[in-house]
Amino acid sequence: MLKKFDREDKAWQQVKKRIWGTMGRFRSIEILLRVIAFSNNLDRYNGNLAGFLNSYMGTSTKLESDNIEQMMVKLSFMSACAFEFLSSLSSGKKSLTFMEAALVALFSNVNILSAMDADALHEYLLAKSKSFVVLPSFVNVQRYALSSEQIVKARLREAINLFSSDIA
Repeated sequence: MLKKFDREDKAWQQVKKRIWGTMGRFRSIEILLRVIAFSNNLDRYNGNLAGFLNSYMGTSTKLESDNIEQMMVKLSFMSACAFEFLSSLSSGKKSLTFMEAALVALFSNVNILSAMDADALHEYLLAKSKSFVVLPSFVNVQRYALSSEQIVKARLREAINLFSSDIA
């Protein structure tokens, strides 16, 4: 399902071009998996990304077709929001940690964001993009331990909370 989404979703095609680094060897699909897994199971992350993703995939292979369809709709909405969010930022590629946090935050808040009308959503994403770039997790980026359990969880929670606050 993620391979198909990666190939076919037009907004995602543009979003993944903004992620720093190459997109070879299923990297963009791994990013989608990370977004879904962190959004659904952040508390279970223990610092071992490969183990975390493998565990999530093991439990998620049993999803019903209705749940898969809902997930695809959420991914599509997230990528459309991410495209608009990124359009309001300076051009160029963004770090994986930045993009991962933004995508997890958008995916985690799809139900809230999808309830907004188009104009309100546009204004909301514009305002949040300005706030996002000055979050402490991205202003005071640590050079080391970017993938430690505490830092990952703090970074993602900070982003999720930003997008769930001040709903228009």
